[in-house]
Amino acid sequence: MKTRSKAIEETMEVSNELKSYLQEIIKPLATNKYIEDIVNKMKADIIQIFEDRFKEQEEKIISLESKVTVQDNVIKRLQIECDNNLQYSKRSCLRIHGIEVKDNESNKDMMDILKDCYESVEVDFNAVEIDRVHRIGKVFTEKDGRKTKQVIVKYNSWDARKKFYQSRPKFVTGNKKPRPFTVSVDLTKRRYNLLKTAKGIIESNPNMQYVFADINCSLGVKLKDQSFKFFTTEEELKMY
Repeated sequence: MKTRSKAIEETMEVSNELKSYLQEIIKPLATNKYIEDIVNKMKADIIQIFEDRFKEQEEKIISLESKVTVQDNVIKRLQIECDNNLQYSKRSCLRIHGIEVKDNESNKDMMDILKDCYESVEVDFNAVEIDRVHRIGKVFTEKDGRKTKQVIVKYNSWDARKKFYQSRPKFVTGNKKPRPFTVSVDLTKRRYNLLKTAKGIIESNPNMQYVFADINCSLGVKLKDQSFKFFTTEEELKMY
């Protein structure tokens, strides 16, 4: 039978052997190279995980962007189609600008005002050609202090509209005498804003002379080579 001291001695020997064994296993962890290798591997693994995730998300984003682009093009096309339909409903109308507002105007007064406009450009007036005439928009204060408001005229025929539009007071370069009134086609809000934007674009484009809306309410630009181009979007205009 082992004595107590012998048993303790043997236990100590085993403990020392185990300690030495563990020291041999743990010893590599204490070297900088080993730790550096582990850290680098961890970094590489983590980076790879994130790169895989980023690539996956990037592919999804590209796919979504492609779908959004298609949808944007569809929306723009539908907006243009709706605008064309709305503009078509305005094809029989003209707007007269610069007509002074009178107190207590009636529908009869508006017809008389329109008749005066016809007489000023020496065009025969026929009330039968007019569907209706009335004020529209807000009141403007002219430089001379007069209060004016646009007059919109809806015609019963294209020929009647064309006759007055082509006889309207024209702008003459160098003529300081103000026109009694001006006439414009009745544009949709979208086309009006596009025409306004276009006027700003041509100021910085040496290839363009001026932009305009023709009698058919189409928007066009005259180029320096004397050619005319038509556009329905800002992007189309910038191509010229």
